[in-house]
This record gives sequence, C-alpha cells and structure tokens, in this order.
Amino acid sequence: MLLVIAALLAATSTRGEEAPQAQVASTRSLTAVRVVAVGADDDQEGGSGASLDRASVLAPEQPASSSWYSLYGGRHFGLLVDGGVPGGAGLAGMFRPWRFLRLEGGLNWNYLSFGLRGGVTVIPFEWGLTPTLHLEGGHFFPGDASRFTDSAGPKILLGHVPEDYLSASLGLEFGSQQRFVFFLRMGLCWIRTEAQNLKEAIAALNPGKPGAKSAGDVPLLLQVPTVSAGVLLFLF
Repeated sequence: MLLVIAALLAATSTRGEEAPQAQVASTRSLTAVRVVAVGADDDQEGGSGASLDRASVLAPEQPASSSWYSLYGGRHFGLLVDGGVPGGAGLAGMFRPWRFLRLEGGLNWNYLSFGLRGGVTVIPFEWGLTPTLHLEGGHFFPGDASRFTDSAGPKILLGHVPEDYLSASLGLEFGSQQRFVFFLRMGLCWIRTEAQNLKEAIAALNPGKPGAKSAGDVPLLLQVPTVSAGVLLFLF
C-alpha cells in the first residue's frame, strides 16, 4: 500500500514539473518566434530603407531632358561691337534666350548720322568654327552728305538724306560661345532712301531759267553687297 502511494506521488510530481517546463518551453518558443518575426520585419524594413538610400546615393543623376524650346543654359547677355560697309560702325547689346538664337539691339553710325539697329542671329550648331545666319534692320536719321560733292544741285539733294536698311548675311564665328568670339559676315543689303528738295536742286542746276513748278520726294531703293567684322563679349 505504501509503495502504491509513493508511486502515485512520484508520478504526480513528475507531471507537475513537466507541465511548467512545457509551458515555459512553449512560451519561450512563441516568444522567440514573435521576436524573430518582429526583428525580421524590422530588418526587412531597415534593409529596404538602407538599400533605397544606397540606391539613391549610388544611382547617377539623370540629366534633365532638353527640347529645342528650352531656355539656353549658358550665358544669356553680351556686348557686340562691329563695323563694315555700308552699315558703318555699331554697338549693340545681345540677349540669347535659346541655344540656336541671339537677339541684338543698339546704335549705328554710318559716317553721316546715328541710327537704331536690331538683329537676329541663327546658330545651327556650336563648334570651334561656328556658322551663322544674320538678319539685321535699322534706321538712320537724316544726315548731311553734301560734302561729298561740289555741284550745286547734288549738294542740295544730299543735304538731308534719311536711310532705312535691311541686310541678310552668312557668317563665321571664331572662339568660345561662353566668353569671346570674333566674327566675319558677308551678304546683301537693301537701302531705302529719298531724294528730297528736288525742286530746289533743279533750280540750282539751271540758274536763271524757269524751274519745276512742283516736285515731290523721289524714293530710291538700292541693293549693295555688305561686309562686316566684329567681336562679341559674353558677360553673364
């Protein structure tokens, strides 16, 4: 009888010890699984963040896409000085909104008077030797060219000479399109002027004779070759 009671007590104590151990083991296993899962998620999130950071750091920056209408990325403003025939000497400011286009505006002097000028330069591409197409128009205020003749009639006609002009020329530019260039241009120029005071000129050519009763201004249109050279300094 005593042996049976001792065996039951031993079995009960053994089961009691195994149950807490099993519960602890199960709890530890669940806790371990939970910790591993959370850690794995954190590692995955941290790893993805780190990889994204590395990718963003290591990935090369893609250049911004540029179109023909995109604003020019270089220097936009400059100063132009040129001289030639028949345009004379000129000083103009330059603005370059796009890579292929420059705009110009300033003053001219044609040996007789000062005038205003405006121009457009088209640049198909840039190289060490850059070709250009240049269009320019302007107006000269009336000037006195009577000193170029001794005849009475022409002296009156040339005493008050206004002039409008339009030119188209091809050119070559040498130098850097960001600092300093020297250019040569050749083309055609159309000059519009007027012969004024025609009645007085006829009377001066025929003194003592009846002159013309009335004579209006005579418009003249001339087409002449044009040649010019100059420099362009890019400021900012």
